[in-house]
Amino acid sequence: MKKTPSIWLACLFGSLLLTTACEPQQQNTTSKRQNNMSLGGKPTIGLANCCEKGLVATIDQYVTAVEEEVQKQGGKMLSLTANENQTKDNPDMQLNQVKQLIDKGAKSVIVVFVSDREAADNQIKIIEYAEKKKVVIVAGRRAVPQKLFSQFNNLYSITVSPNVLGMQQGRMVVEQWKKNPAWDKNEDKKMSFAVLRGPQEATQAKTRSDNALNAIRRDDELNNAEIVLSAHTSWKREDAKATVAKWIKSGKMDQVEVLVANSDELALGAVDALKEAKKALIPIFGINASKEGVQAILDGDMVGSILPDSPTMGALTYQVAENLARGKEPDDNLLGKYHFKDTRVINVMPVMVSKENAIKMRL
Repeated sequence: MKKTPSIWLACLFGSLLLTTACEPQQQNTTSKRQNNMSLGGKPTIGLANCCEKGLVATIDQYVTAVEEEVQKQGGKMLSLTANENQTKDNPDMQLNQVKQLIDKGAKSVIVVFVSDREAADNQIKIIEYAEKKKVVIVAGRRAVPQKLFSQFNNLYSITVSPNVLGMQQGRMVVEQWKKNPAWDKNEDKKMSFAVLRGPQEATQAKTRSDNALNAIRRDDELNNAEIVLSAHTSWKREDAKATVAKWIKSGKMDQVEVLVANSDELALGAVDALKEAKKALIPIFGINASKEGVQAILDGDMVGSILPDSPTMGALTYQVAENLARGKEPDDNLLGKYHFKDTRVINVMPVMVSKENAIKMRL
């Protein structure tokens, strides 16, 4: 959501002083009095997105939900994205983005952190800079390392746990396997499956895959499930297609009864490869419930996917960011059942998407 300089200037002068979330409640109360905010006044919130629109569909959905909540609450938002700086998922650029937002008057900053391993040091630099300026960082959509919460008191997170995404995918595979005994092609009562894991350097991708496989093998009837094929690819559909095409050419794909993919793009790449080779489709499961993934489920090309609840995450993120910018308790009047318990993290539960409910997701 691009702002003109005049709007940015108005946001800056309308900003309020921030109290950090780590201060005792009594100090927070004092600071709120010192803010001397006029009735109806709104602090300025910053948004630093990891990547330009169109790169990751579920992040687009999340950012849209944040922006919709801003409009709903009549809030003030300063926004910078990688697209405005002609870069993609760049940790150094994101550090500069957050500095710009804080220097322009943001009293809390929502950050969708970049995902590569090299970004870890920059996450620390971002949080350190914000802490020095008495600004709170609300990490949105993507999880951040747990160790950061012990290092910093100005960090909150609204996310979907990659553990839970993977676990839900594994549970869905088990549930559908039991509903469809014909999937056991050789009738040995043992699931033989392939795994498309996503980039090797993506730690959250590994977490998703590991938890999906653990959930499958935890079932009493499937504890002997075996991996026939497994590979890392990029997040690109065409790379997944090329990988599965090699599997098909090797003849090993004939042994596979179920394919578990780390994202819908990878799942759709597998669909493309099987169709191009004129092979019968096998049960394929993805993660993200993208527009194309949901359509593939409705068309019968995929069995299911796991939907990160982006609308809920986006709305919660803005509400928490505004509460912190006002010097309020972070979970003051949050929507639904969500609140901070013993941590500064809220994990939003993902949704299983199958043919039964896919039409609702498309709408």
